[in-house]
Amino acid sequence: MKVVLLYLSVLIVHTSFAQDSLFYFISKENRLSENINFTKNKGNLLEIVQQEYCFWNDPKNRIETDKSCINKIKTYWANLKFYPTSKQIQNHYWQDRNPWSAAFISWCMNEAGYGNSFKYAPNHAKYIVWANDNKINQNDSLPFWAYDVTDNEAAYPEPGDLICKNRLGNQYTLNTLNENAVSHCDVVTEIDKANGIITVIGGNVLDKVNKRWIFLKEDGFIDKNAVWLCFDTNGIAITGSQEEFFTVIKVH
Repeated sequence: MKVVLLYLSVLIVHTSFAQDSLFYFISKENRLSENINFTKNKGNLLEIVQQEYCFWNDPKNRIETDKSCINKIKTYWANLKFYPTSKQIQNHYWQDRNPWSAAFISWCMNEAGYGNSFKYAPNHAKYIVWANDNKINQNDSLPFWAYDVTDNEAAYPEPGDLICKNRLGNQYTLNTLNENAVSHCDVVTEIDKANGIITVIGGNVLDKVNKRWIFLKEDGFIDKNAVWLCFDTNGIAITGSQEEFFTVIKVH
């Protein structure tokens, strides 16, 4: 009887080990599959934001109140189940009260195939706070993690990352930001490490989908003493303090 019980004990241990091993390998395969998908999503995202930039800037410059842009902005908003009228979109006062930059980011992420892996929202702060929670909770199932611009992970932002800044004179940090705060994010599309420059594309930047150039220090961190550069519809250079940047959302 003792021999039989010993045999059964060994069998149970081995069976349990085999199940645990199988679960581990299945989980590992799932994680590898998710990583491959996220890499594909990132490539899709970069292609989509570039296509949108070309629509708004090539062969002619367009701004948000142009008739040719009405359906574009409606499409961005519709992703969030919000349906402004053509009259509202062409109204400068309405546009000032309803910035569409977060709707643009959300639409691009959805089109890129991120599905339930992104927090779609009408304002940037909601997904910034969400991405920070992902990092704090070490949630590996969601690829977007937010870092303070001084964090080691924030050095040399990569294409597909999001760069986030304050607006309207706010001075939020990643840890003081609330979901209803006013902020702005752009998608990193290029990095020139040799010259310390990153190119980003965002929506509702000078009333259009536009590029912005951000300057890095030698160690790859955003230079808070520099000014970012952008061009308006007339080709006039517009600058702003890089002190406004407070978060980099990395895509793992």
